[in-house]
Amino acid sequence: MGFGQLGRVGVESTGSCGAGLMRFLRAEDVEVIEVDRPDRKARRFEGKSDPADAQAAARAVLSGRARSTPKSCDGLVEAIRALEVVHHSAVKDRTRAINQFKALLVSAPESVREGMRGLSFTDQLARARRWSDGHGDDVESETRWSLKELAWRIGFQDDQTARLEARISTLAAQASPALIGLSGVGPHVAAQLLAAAGDNPHRLHSEAAFAKLCGACPIPASSGKTNRTGSTGAVIVVGTTRCSPSSWSACATTLRPAPTSPGELRRERTPRRSCAASSASPPERCTRRSSTRPKTCRLATS
Repeated sequence: MGFGQLGRVGVESTGSCGAGLMRFLRAEDVEVIEVDRPDRKARRFEGKSDPADAQAAARAVLSGRARSTPKSCDGLVEAIRALEVVHHSAVKDRTRAINQFKALLVSAPESVREGMRGLSFTDQLARARRWSDGHGDDVESETRWSLKELAWRIGFQDDQTARLEARISTLAAQASPALIGLSGVGPHVAAQLLAAAGDNPHRLHSEAAFAKLCGACPIPASSGKTNRTGSTGAVIVVGTTRCSPSSWSACATTLRPAPTSPGELRRERTPRRSCAASSASPPERCTRRSSTRPKTCRLATS
């Protein structure tokens, strides 16, 4: 008994647990459609099971409600995304270790603090790495050992971050050299924008689609006599779609006063970064939207 000719397949989580299935189907020349998770209301009434989820995915594809093309995850951009995941965690771990080092030094015995007083943070780390064990009582000895371990950890994470930044810069320049040349776009901003678009940027059918992905797409936010527009909030997943902070960074650079063009839009200070995308001022929102246009062209031609 057959079920007819296979036309399209709806797959959930094509960027994580469904990536292997998506690659296999694409290798077999089967069209893959990315499907969101089942509707919560339908799940509440109909329950949760693998057959029910499979039927919901198939119905979403057949009805046309799901029509997004997933990322191919098989090229240079996927390699950059993997490096960005490690770099993001390394920076967070380094910051956490620095905060622990400073907090532990504040509460350390006076004999430990006296040797660190007046030194820069770099010199404090260098001196802590040279400490030997077995000085003073148990509190002083263990405090010295803890600071020494934190100093070595910070040094290792500095070296790791430098190695990752070098590899990310090289791969980002290979993937899209035109994107690196834009104002306000460095290696990490370019890597995050490339990871948002994927190895197949042609799946983004327009500049408005990429702006919505970046959280810079205006949407109606009117109520009563108030007539205004807000911005969509981009879904920020570590290492996958962190394009909203990247577009904000490019916007802050664009709003920076230019010494050669005094008539350009100026700000007395750097724009405040807000957690809510809709709280951005109209100039910032418009600049974020306009800054996505050249990036979309560079991504489409890369």
